[in-house]
Amino acid sequence: AYQVLSNEETRDKYDKQGKAALDMSTLDSTHFFSMLFGSAPFEYLVGELKAATMMSLGMEHGSLDSKFLNYKQKRREVVCALTLKGFLKQFECGDEREFEEDIHRNAQDLVKAPMGEALLWTVGYMYEQKGLQALGGVEGFQASMRQSAHTKASQLRVLGAGVRTLQAARKEQKAELAKEKAAAKEVAEKEKAARLAEAEKKAAEIA
Repeated sequence: AYQVLSNEETRDKYDKQGKAALDMSTLDSTHFFSMLFGSAPFEYLVGELKAATMMSLGMEHGSLDSKFLNYKQKRREVVCALTLKGFLKQFECGDEREFEEDIHRNAQDLVKAPMGEALLWTVGYMYEQKGLQALGGVEGFQASMRQSAHTKASQLRVLGAGVRTLQAARKEQKAELAKEKAAAKEVAEKEKAARLAEAEKKAAEIA
């Protein structure tokens, strides 16, 4: 509700259409993505997330143009660099204490967004590592190693989650097969017992 009412466009839609404004057919795909993942408050730091861009293009045009995606990504990087340049100018030319106070206020606002704390930590970590890499030297080299290790660790976590999911699925499949075999065996034993009882009945009638 906060995400809808805090945006002028979605708020107008909600006022006119009520809950129908939240329907996927009437809600802008970028706004929908932002409502789910809270990326909008971070756009001045990271731009429009690539996933949001892909989602928007996919839903609006039904296909993804790789050249246009590359253009959007390059534009995103340039805009973020210019924004950061202007942001740091306050630190370079202004009051350092005031700059830090502004940073803390912004961080407190960002944490309130959906998944804000996790996104803020990730953005801060990547800015720090990229900054150290740009400065070069021993710290820059160490930052490159840390980022590489961080990326591999993330990939391993995803891979591990996939393996665990596959193992759980196989375990469930085996359990289901065991149940089916047990049920089939029970039916076969009942049929065998019924045939045996029928044979004994006929034998008794003949005798």
